[in-house]
Parts: sequence; C-alpha cells; structure tokens
Amino acid sequence: MNILGLVPARSGSQELENKNLLKIKGKSLIELALTEAKKSSYINKVFLSTDSVVYKKILKKLSLENNYIRPKKLATNTASIYDVARHAVNWHEENDWKVDYIVILQPTTPFRSSKDIDKVIKILIKSKADSAISITKVSYPVHWMLKLNKNNLINSIFPKGNQYTRRQDAPKYYKPSGAIYVLKASLLKKIKYLLPSKKTIGVEMPQMKSINIDTKLDFLIAKEISKYNDI
Repeated sequence: MNILGLVPARSGSQELENKNLLKIKGKSLIELALTEAKKSSYINKVFLSTDSVVYKKILKKLSLENNYIRPKKLATNTASIYDVARHAVNWHEENDWKVDYIVILQPTTPFRSSKDIDKVIKILIKSKADSAISITKVSYPVHWMLKLNKNNLINSIFPKGNQYTRRQDAPKYYKPSGAIYVLKASLLKKIKYLLPSKKTIGVEMPQMKSINIDTKLDFLIAKEISKYNDI
C-alpha cells in the first residue's frame, strides 16, 4: 500500500506575506509540516508541491529532494487543492509510483503532530469510508451568528431565529480543522466538490491544535500557543 504525504505550499500570499515561511519555535511552517509527515508510521513518501525554488531548498535540509515543480496554473489563489493533489498523484503514477491514499497536510496548521496524522490514516484504513478529515468544535454557537443586509440591519442566519439563550444548551457543531485530509486516490480522481463526501469520517482534534494561520492575528495566536508543551 502506497500512502503519499502531500504538503502543498505555493509561493505568495494575499493576506500574509510569505506565510509558508513564517516560523514557530524556529521552524518554518513548511518545515514543520514536512517533518511531521516524515515521522509518520504510515506515509511512504513525503512530497512538497510548490512552484517556489526557495521553498524547495527546505527539502534538502530534510533529505526529501524531488524534481517536481507545480505548474503555474495550479499556483494561483483560485487553484483547487484537489486539482493540486490530483496533479501530484498523476505525476507519481507517470513515474511508476502508484498512489493508494493521499494525505494532504497544509503548512498553515503547525500544531498537527505525526501521531495526529497516523490516527486519521489508521481510522480510515480500518473503515469502509473513502476519506477522513480532522475536525474541531466550533467555539461560538452557530445559532447566535448573524447576517447583515445592505441596510446594515442584522438577522439570525436561521429562519426561526436563535432558539438558545445559553451557550451550553446549543447543539455542538464542528468545522474542518484544516490539519489533515486523507483520501483514497480513487476518490480524489473523481471528486468535484469539497469534503465531506457521503463516506467521510470526522476525527476530532482539540481547538488548541487546530489553529489555522491565514492572518497576522492567527500567527500571533499561534506563537502564543506554541509556548505550551501540552498541545
């Protein structure tokens, strides 16, 4: 069984400059993702998908060199992560390395560990599902959320309004943590929508480990969280 660990990291970032090179505890986000993927007990091959020769230099440090460069059409902010993953799988298969499962590990979730990765992979392999993703609890009750119309008037996002006055009474909801996506290659080749599919397993991760760095505020929070050893 061949399991590909894919770290997608295009150059450039609209909101946070050189986001993938930001450092947590002295290591760039790319290096953290590659290192944990390399430590996985299930991943057979760790692969960086990037359009940047600067990013590829990090591979040498970790003895993970490859001659792959992501095509420009897949290095834009509108490119689908699944198109990026499909291209990586096709490239491997054209080079005589069949992919059975692909594990997508975005650099922007720096607190995901190899144990977290292996847990999600193991659960999927032992199941009859076709994919598994890490999820985390939504910290703010969904029923309290609002929408704003063009006159700046606010309404509940639910037709009947908010039915819960206490946070602890509201139903628990989850969101993708962004840390780990594991798919059968057969699903990846035909998928045209965002996960979950009808056969996607959700594996819960703590909120502290699920911080996703997209903004400067996210990065400041991540640096604060990194001071704790029990995440």
